[in-house]
Amino acid sequence: MAQNHFIGGTSGRRSPTTFSDSDTTTVLLRREPQVRKKSKNRHAPGYWQNITNVQSELFEFWTNLGVKTVSSNEPPPIPNEALLNHFERYDLKYAVVSYGGRTRLSKKLGGARIIPGRWTAAVESSPELQALLENETHMLSRTLPPLSPQQKREQPNESLTQVNRTRWNHSPKRKPKGYWTIETVLQELYQYLDDYQERKNRPSVWMPRLGELKREGRDDLRFAITRFGGCNGICKLAGLVPYREWYYFEGQYELLVDLRDYLDKYHDGDYSSFPCASDMKRHGYHQLYSLTQFYGGSTFVANRFNMKYIYARNTHGDLKYGSFSIDTAIDLMRFIRAREMRKKGPLKRPTIAMPRQQTLLANGEDKLHDEIMEIGGYENVARRLGLAYFD
Repeated sequence: MAQNHFIGGTSGRRSPTTFSDSDTTTVLLRREPQVRKKSKNRHAPGYWQNITNVQSELFEFWTNLGVKTVSSNEPPPIPNEALLNHFERYDLKYAVVSYGGRTRLSKKLGGARIIPGRWTAAVESSPELQALLENETHMLSRTLPPLSPQQKREQPNESLTQVNRTRWNHSPKRKPKGYWTIETVLQELYQYLDDYQERKNRPSVWMPRLGELKREGRDDLRFAITRFGGCNGICKLAGLVPYREWYYFEGQYELLVDLRDYLDKYHDGDYSSFPCASDMKRHGYHQLYSLTQFYGGSTFVANRFNMKYIYARNTHGDLKYGSFSIDTAIDLMRFIRAREMRKKGPLKRPTIAMPRQQTLLANGEDKLHDEIMEIGGYENVARRLGLAYFD
């Protein structure tokens, strides 16, 4: 496998790939390969747009659960969200939303009854729910609504009785009422990013995704961010680099590193030709293959890096981007990432930018400056690598 090759040679290996800098160590994070989800048995496109299909699916929903109070002479009752979640009928849930909610769907169906959303009211007024409660195999309670999908994932092995007994208890990890304000959200976010930088060597000025916060056990911060403006809004207020931008930068950096390593190993250091995609997988460079596809495919990436690709089926109009150097690009991105590691939020310009000439020279990068000028200058290189450029 070529997942942890050391940059700058063909023999040594380290994990993760590292660069030494004057006052920091730049670590190239390895992105997780993209995995396609297995296809599901979905209805055909436009299926839910037919109100007859919705009506028949609702009848089937109640019939399959053994509810005999539903009459075929009137529209079927519309279940509340708790029931749809409990019986994992997310397709019906989508259908309700697509019609603008249960009230509008009820009108479309000709005045269908609506199961109340409040659980206690539903238990009292709905004969369908009362019939479900009599069947113990459905695991429903008269006093507490069913667990949400998230609660099921977090407590998969607990019985309904155990969950009902503890689900409303105050969690010791929970912040006190009134704790979250926009100031505390930013403060907690900065602290999280500082901690993450120490553990994972990622710059603390790069905005995390909400999914990452969930994986790291920070649902409190995740919900607070959602409440106070969402990921994009908080990212702007905090002066952080947006996820999409740094993810693009980091992935391209890794692509260049793995590409150079591959060419050194299997092309004798010849950087003029781009390797065949099937050869990448055959030699175990699956991440290089995945990244190549992510950034546009072999033909497009080869054109961007000024390399020949003899297996091309589409020439992209014989695009020519001009001179390019893989070594120079890697050295430049190494320098940029090292600077990102030293920054602290909020940033005046929350973006990953091409360094100025004065900055490179002041840091003793005269050779890197000369190489940049040889392949088109600062603005051209910035455009080629997707970096922000300021005069």
